[in-house]
Amino acid sequence: MAKKRLLLKPKFMIIITLSLAVILVVSAVIELSQVKKEILHIMSEQAASLIESITVSSDNATLAYSELETQVAERLLNNAKMIERFDKTNTLSQKELTEIAAQNNLLRINIFNGKGNKVVSSHTAIHEDLEPLHEPRQFLLPILEGREDEIVIGFKESRFGLGKRYAVAVRRTKGGVVVVNIDAKEMLRLRKEIGVGRLINDMAEKDGIFYIVIQDTLGIIAASKEISSMSKISSDPFLREAQKKSTPSTRLTELNDNQIFEAVTPFFIDSASLGLIRIGLKTDHIAEADTRTKRRLLFISLILLVGGVLVFNFVIVNQNYTLLDEAYLRAKTYTGSILANMTDAVVAIDPDEKITLFNRAAEKLFNIEERAAFGKKCSELVYAETVLEETLRTGKSIQDFETEYKIPGKKAILSVNAFALKTKSGEVDSAVAVIKDLTDRRIMEENLRRKEKLTAMGELASGVAHEVRNPLNAIGMIAQRLSKEFEPKADVDEYKTLSRTVVNEVFRINVLIQRFLKFARPPKLDLQRSDLNNLMDEVIELVLPEADSKGTKVVKKYQTLEKIFIDPNQLKQVFLNLLQNSLQAISKDGSVFVKMRALDNNVVVEIEDTGYGIAKESLDKIFDLYFTTKEDGTGMGLSIANQIVAAHHGSIEVESRVDVGTIFRIILPNSQA
Repeated sequence: MAKKRLLLKPKFMIIITLSLAVILVVSAVIELSQVKKEILHIMSEQAASLIESITVSSDNATLAYSELETQVAERLLNNAKMIERFDKTNTLSQKELTEIAAQNNLLRINIFNGKGNKVVSSHTAIHEDLEPLHEPRQFLLPILEGREDEIVIGFKESRFGLGKRYAVAVRRTKGGVVVVNIDAKEMLRLRKEIGVGRLINDMAEKDGIFYIVIQDTLGIIAASKEISSMSKISSDPFLREAQKKSTPSTRLTELNDNQIFEAVTPFFIDSASLGLIRIGLKTDHIAEADTRTKRRLLFISLILLVGGVLVFNFVIVNQNYTLLDEAYLRAKTYTGSILANMTDAVVAIDPDEKITLFNRAAEKLFNIEERAAFGKKCSELVYAETVLEETLRTGKSIQDFETEYKIPGKKAILSVNAFALKTKSGEVDSAVAVIKDLTDRRIMEENLRRKEKLTAMGELASGVAHEVRNPLNAIGMIAQRLSKEFEPKADVDEYKTLSRTVVNEVFRINVLIQRFLKFARPPKLDLQRSDLNNLMDEVIELVLPEADSKGTKVVKKYQTLEKIFIDPNQLKQVFLNLLQNSLQAISKDGSVFVKMRALDNNVVVEIEDTGYGIAKESLDKIFDLYFTTKEDGTGMGLSIANQIVAAHHGSIEVESRVDVGTIFRIILPNSQA
């Protein structure tokens, strides 16, 4: 009897096939859900990076503008106080106010009496055809009513609507108020360019970002383009809950029939909560992943009927990895684009302290291309151990650390925020630093401090000189009369010698007083289009005899420069003073190097010597009036030099090491207009 073969019935085959199909569909749905979770996780990290970038950049922009406005207000208050001191002794005329306004770059100077009525002004224009928008008295009430001695009025519309003004006011000793105004157009432009709104719109233009919004309980504070309304915090439980958290909250939501992945986090400035940052990311890649998964499911189902379960499993796994890789690359591209275009330098290093990230701002700051910096240690760029390497070793974040590094071509003052990235096990994997260059700001602050100090000392010298000159002249005249009109009965020669000595000393002191008065009221610049190369050659010719007598070499190392607008006579005095100082600092057989070069929009003049140098404790005082280390010095040379360079809108820097030498660096604007 033949064996009976076991055959699967069609219904069993259908059941098996359907079972495999169900298993396949369930497996695909689970895999798709996992893919979505991975993509959402990557998008959450991307949103967190965006929020961090917005927070750091907006903090820096806000602090930078706040610092600028504070400095402007302080300068205007100092000017107002100076005017009040002049007004205290003698009521100023319109002509005097006009001269003071021109000398100090002020738009208006107005003086009001105790009733708030204007008594004198530097401005003569009359707008009879315009209606005033406001009365000055409304801004001056805190001083007029005795509640304040000085106020910063800040931004306001001009009285006749002719532009924005920025103003301050101080109390008059005689009763009333002194008000100083400047044109606020440039400050408003700067505030707009560095403001949070501009930052949001720039970042929102990146591909993949649907919107960026900052809002509080009252409504939208700032938002990207095309966004005019959003759900209120009070009516949205998710937003109310997000306000209580310190980390970003995320959700999938809809806006204008578009599915959006939204990340929300509180927004703080100076520890004060201003509301929420809401970032909406496009979910096109999630929909794309969903569509691709469905198509692949159908394809694999056909493969299952022909080739079997193994091929199906292989395809679905391969698809999952492909989708994850695409999502990862897209998120990496978004983050990389944002980091590359940040205004602050961003540098990252790996566990071996080698650079793995170096954005465009870092290239500009360190004057080195990314490909040249990649793989190097930070210490090789700044010739010293860096905060970033310290963070990598300790794993601790460092906030707003201000330090000085020597980078190619200059010494830079940097503000560094560094933090460590750790693995799940808690080990430090890498470190990232956000670096801001504070060099120009510190130079500006030092120049402002130096100018204010010299101005105050010059005013003091002028006052003393005026008080001393009249009685001094009287003493001289009396001594001359005594010498000519009186004849003593004894010791005639001694009498005449003493008389001549009194006259000569009066003359010498009078010359010194003239110097003080000249410093207090420096001559106006006579700007001419001049050749700095020829001017420096003339100065060097003047000091060559002194250099030759000491065996000192004067070496010229300067580029051929374009003619610029300067006062050649006054700058010649500056160069001559610095060259003579260098020669006097060298005992013998030394060298003085004179260098000139064009740098960006400036001309840089350096006078370097190999003399005995300047002690560190004296460096901050050398530009002070009357400070000198020479036995026969007056202490006015460098003060006058600094005053002349400042009048050219330039600056003087100094570097010195004892027994090594000194470098004086003069930076002048390259004005060829």
